[in-house]
Order: sequence, then C-alpha cells, then structure tokens
Amino acid sequence: MMLYSQHNKRFSGIWFLLLPLVMLTVGILQAFPSTGCKLEAYHHMAGDYCYRMKVTVSSLKTTALENYPALIKINSSDLVTQGFYETNGWSMRGYNSALGNVPLLLQDTNLNDASFWLSVNTTASNGTTPSTWNGWMYMGNPFVARDQGINFAGQDTVTVADDTALEWTDDFDIVVEAQVLSTVATQTNAGWVDKYEPVSNTGYYLGFDNGNVVAKVGDSTTTDTITAAWDGAEAKFRMRFDSGAANRLVLSKWNTSTNVWDPIAQGGTISAVAHNANNLVMGQGFTGILREVMAFYDVGLPTYTKYVQWSFNPLNIAESSAVDPNYSGTVDNVLNAAAHQGTYNFVRDQTGLSYTLGALMPVYASPAESIPERFANVLNNPTEADLFTTGTTNTNMPFYGTLETARAGMGLPANAFWVIVFGGVFGMLGIAILRATRRPELAAIAPGVGLLTGSFMGLLAPWITILFALAAIGVWLISKWGSE
Repeated sequence: MMLYSQHNKRFSGIWFLLLPLVMLTVGILQAFPSTGCKLEAYHHMAGDYCYRMKVTVSSLKTTALENYPALIKINSSDLVTQGFYETNGWSMRGYNSALGNVPLLLQDTNLNDASFWLSVNTTASNGTTPSTWNGWMYMGNPFVARDQGINFAGQDTVTVADDTALEWTDDFDIVVEAQVLSTVATQTNAGWVDKYEPVSNTGYYLGFDNGNVVAKVGDSTTTDTITAAWDGAEAKFRMRFDSGAANRLVLSKWNTSTNVWDPIAQGGTISAVAHNANNLVMGQGFTGILREVMAFYDVGLPTYTKYVQWSFNPLNIAESSAVDPNYSGTVDNVLNAAAHQGTYNFVRDQTGLSYTLGALMPVYASPAESIPERFANVLNNPTEADLFTTGTTNTNMPFYGTLETARAGMGLPANAFWVIVFGGVFGMLGIAILRATRRPELAAIAPGVGLLTGSFMGLLAPWITILFALAAIGVWLISKWGSE
C-alpha cells in the first residue's frame, strides 16, 4: 500500500511537466504549414488555402438572385496586419457550400471597413422568411495568384473619359478576358469595350450579343461588323484592326493549349477608324465577368506596345461613394495610374440583403475547432467572440518591437512565436513555483497567466489559452483520479 501511495505521489508531482510538452506541440503545429496550406498552390483548389471564414447571406427579396453581388463589409486592414492575406488580395477566394468557385471582388484592402462584393444565388423569398446562401471566403496562401475580375450585374459600368490618345485609327488591338453564364447567354448589346457611335458610324466596339462575340469599327460612313459564336466559358478575345492586312478586321480567341491566337472571324472594308467624342465604356448592358481589358497599338511594327491595361486588381480599385443602390469609385490603368483612370458605377440594390460572418479558422480545422462557429449559428453569437482571431495588438508592450522584428526575421507564424515567448517565460516561472511549493496545480497557473497575457496583448488567439487550460485541468483530474 505504501508503494502504491509513493507511486501516485511521484505521478502527481511530475504531471505538470506534461504541460510544456502541450505548449511545444502547439508551437510546432503552428510553425509548419499543414497539408491544407501548401507552399505551392493551384488557385482553384480550396484545400490549398490556409484559413476560411463562413459567410451566410440572407435575402428577403421576392425575386430569385443569380450570381448577384452582395456587399460584405470586412475589417481588411486587421486581417492583413495579422497575416491572413496580403493587400494585393491574391490569396482570398470565394466558394459556395459545395466548394465551387464564386466571383469575389476585393477593393480597399488596406481599410478597416473595406467593401467586398461576393456573388450569391438565392431563391425568391416570401418577403418575411429569408432565403439563404451559405459559402466561404478562403484565404492565407501568399503563393496563390487569383485573377480578379468585375462581375457586372447588368447596370454596372466602368467609364474612361474621352481622350485623343484613345482615338486609334489603325493598327491597334483590343484584348478582353470575359465569362458569361449560360443562363444569361441571350443578352443583347452587351458592351465589353464601347467607344462606338452608331449614328455617325464612328469609333470601335467589342462586346457580346446573344451567344456571339461582336467586333465593330466605323469610318463615319460605313460600319464593319464581324461576329463569332461563343459558349460563354471564360476565354480571352482579341479584336485587331489593321488596314494593311488582307483581312482588316479580325476577331481571335486565345488558344490555351497552343498559346496562340486562333482567328474566329474576319473581314472588313474600311481604311481607318473615325474619331468621336464618346467616353470609353466597359460593361455597358453586360451581365458577366470581365477580368482584364487591354489595348495595344502599332500592330505589325517594331514599336508594337501595350498602351492601357485595366486588370481590376484589388490594389487598383478604390470606392469613393456608397449610397445604396449606387456605388462608385476608381479603377486604375495599371500601366500608369495617372492616365486613363476609369470610374466604376455599380447599381446593386442591397435592400433586403444581410449577412453574417463566422469564425476565421484553419482550413484543416477539426470538428472540435468548428464548435465556436456552430454556437454562433445556434445562439446568434451573443458575445461576438472569435476564438481564432487575435484582438488589437498592443504595440506599446515592452520589447514588442524587438520581439516582432525577431519573429519576422525567423519567419515564424505569430501564434507559434508568441506561444514560445509567453509560454516559455511564464513556464520557467511555473517551474520555480513547483520547486518552491511542490504544488503543481499552483505552478500550472503561471504559464496560463502568460498565455492569457498574450491574448490580452492581441498577440495570441484565445483558443491557445483555452487549449492550455483544458489540458491543465484534464491532466490535474487524471492525477487526482490516480491518487484515489
């Protein structure tokens, strides 16, 4: 009996040594990328991202919504600061509940109230009970290169002011990357790039009409028009006007297998494109996605040059006004932000639309890690607590600058580094308490206080402290059970 009692005393005296092992394990798991956060990623695979946030959009609209942009306000600045994604927005992507890609437009990623547009599908509501859309925002892999575009909703436009530099008369290319859903393939007169004036037969035009890509040019007397059928699947098209070629107006489609332009329509009789005073308008009457618009001049010459490029990247789009249903801002020409800047005007009625955001958590989260999100859904998140997101960082903490510089230099994730700092320093204090008191339950308080301090300082996500507390209580209960 005495031998059994001594054995239990030794067990109860050393159980505290398991806790540093728990902290070390957490640090190691945080320091290494998981299989759900690859160093090299294919940007269409949800499993290549590091974090995800659930999004639920509710609609009281009495008409169904298809691919409709819903406004989501995000504290983007905070997420960027914490390293969940970068300001270029490349590593954030929208998915529906079946992990199918959905259009997501980011802008102003350096703001704490950034306006993101997530495209959703909902059934018609009866006006009282909302219909809902569930999906995700995946983020966190800096190696992902998402190609953002604007999802034009039928009344949206991007307008570039008229300029003589945009009045190309000959030897020019216009290149557009576009996508049209089959459900809206019968839309007509949908302009991608429109500087054409039908009354005077002047200018140029590239767009979509009832299942066909359309190119037009006018010389003030005659308008040349060519068309080619298209199924709407995402593709890149080029309209070329070259009066010295056998076919003066040529419409081509980029072949992704051979990496060449394949002509799909050609013709034309005019010798030069005539000027007009119209603005250049993108997306006029169009429902679909434009990912990029470019123009080149001096076709066939050594001086062939890209002149303008609107790529709709998050860093090149900024909102300036938001009064529902009208939202406006700027779209930079990425070659020269000071020249040919576009102005976007979105008409997107958000009446009857609302949204909720779930907890930000690792993509590889286990069912246990989704408990906070499940509670939020059931209890309507009464505390607004997000166990997986740190609070506002206290940059006035002693030695913060030095330690943060060291963390960045070592390339360690924030949670891993600060677990080692707070858990390690206060863990040593706990060992001293253990040696002085022989009370492991008192010694366990020290590293817990350290991790809690890290959370209060906005440097550790609360779930780490909770994990430590649960582990400490569990091991303590085991020790008590062993001493019975």
